[in-house]
Amino acid sequence: MKTYYHHRHGAFKEAKDIKSGSKSSKKLIIGIIIGLVILIGGSYIWYKGSLQPAGKGDSKTFIVSKGDSVNDIMDRLKKEKLIKSSLSLRIHAKLNGTYSKLKVGTYSISPELSGPQIVEIISGGKVSDAKLTILAGKTVQEILPELYQHFGQDQVQQTLDSLTPDFHPILASQAGLANVNLEGYFLPETYTDLNSGVTFEQWLKRNFDLYAERVAPLQDQLAARGLTLHQAFTLASIVQKESSKPEEQQKIAQVFESRLQQGISLGADPTFMYAAKLTGVEPNPNIQSPYNTRIVKGLPPTPIGTFEMTALEAVANPAPTDYLFFVAGDDGVIYYTHTEAEHQAAIQAHCQKLCN
Repeated sequence: MKTYYHHRHGAFKEAKDIKSGSKSSKKLIIGIIIGLVILIGGSYIWYKGSLQPAGKGDSKTFIVSKGDSVNDIMDRLKKEKLIKSSLSLRIHAKLNGTYSKLKVGTYSISPELSGPQIVEIISGGKVSDAKLTILAGKTVQEILPELYQHFGQDQVQQTLDSLTPDFHPILASQAGLANVNLEGYFLPETYTDLNSGVTFEQWLKRNFDLYAERVAPLQDQLAARGLTLHQAFTLASIVQKESSKPEEQQKIAQVFESRLQQGISLGADPTFMYAAKLTGVEPNPNIQSPYNTRIVKGLPPTPIGTFEMTALEAVANPAPTDYLFFVAGDDGVIYYTHTEAEHQAAIQAHCQKLCN
């Protein structure tokens, strides 16, 4: 009886252990299932949420160039804050069959569009009527934001950082400079040929080609006046800042040419204002800078901004006058004079507000 009882007791205990193990296994399985449900549910919520619009804001020009991978495109969309997640959009593109259908082009994309809507635009090749407008009188620093918007900051900076004078013949007269400087080398124009996925380097060459074409008829005249193209661009940029009117530009160009020939400083206020921009200080006619033609004779090292072709034409063909001074009056009229005394009298009579 003792042996039998022990046997029965052991059997009972073993059955109890099996039953307990079965319950633990069930709990583990249930826990795993619940965990998977939470994980899958959470992933689905994240996936759907990350495909929603990135936020509010204006549309941006987004360029897909030949050779761009899907990863490149998605990562740039994320970097430019047009989408919430590059991973979720890659997954979406895989699932709906558009992963390999993204097309080269220039697109106008709003951060208020959902990820799927953006993929639909790019896979459908719905290119925008992209335009890039460069205005006269603008500096490189003022132009860069728009270039970044059209071509991407990395692409623009990489091209500019590696630029050498042999990039294009129009830069040949910069061969003696330590670094290529594109101040004044962006032709004021509205460019509309940006819908083919053109890169910044390609656009820059087109810009220079167009510039060279416009400049070609003036080359001999500029050379006859003893000016390299870089010097002519520099003088034209100052003329542009003084006036945008062609008839005035010719007279101003004559004044500057006469002063250069006679070894008199140009005395152009826009140059010390440009010098102040470069150094981040308040404009001061006494600022120490090679750009300040109030105190430094000759031309500045580079142009001080973009200019219309009329300004360059004025440099090539100055007015047949013999002035040495001019001042822009408070009434918007430019007064030209021959002597310092006449110039001071013109200031006293016509330039009380602007000249102070």
